[in-house]
Amino acid sequence: MNKTQLISKEKYESAKQELDGLKHISKQIINLNVICHSYEKSISSAQKLYGISRVTIYDIIKKYQNAYKKPDGRGRPRKLDEQGMQKVKEYLTAHSQVTGLQLQEYILQNLGVKLSLPTINRLQHELGFSYITARPQHKESNPDLQDGFKKKYAGNSQA
Repeated sequence: MNKTQLISKEKYESAKQELDGLKHISKQIINLNVICHSYEKSISSAQKLYGISRVTIYDIIKKYQNAYKKPDGRGRPRKLDEQGMQKVKEYLTAHSQVTGLQLQEYILQNLGVKLSLPTINRLQHELGFSYITARPQHKESNPDLQDGFKKKYAGNSQA
């Protein structure tokens, strides 16, 4: 069997990248080295170099190809699809001072999807936006007195 039929270029590149990321010696590193060597040279060469049978090399390659397939449809599906996320991004770009509750209401009214506040915050973060709140003020604070204090002691700061 030809080496190019057994191992695809994508699987070889994937194994090579993963191998570069691993630091310690393990069975996984040896298996990845066997895959890379089989692709670069031949299975016979890998068999002689690593002292393992041809059947074992085929098993390693087969396990690698099956183990690294990205499963489709796993996990809970998102409530918002890509179009919905794009509409939310456009809305956030146009309205910079939006709270989570306002965004939640917009999504419910325009997209018909009810999202919780933690989900709204996660969505904002995924879209590259952040929700920044003002510092809280004490209920008995007096802005006029604070301004007077700042003006009086502005020259005395050690900063």
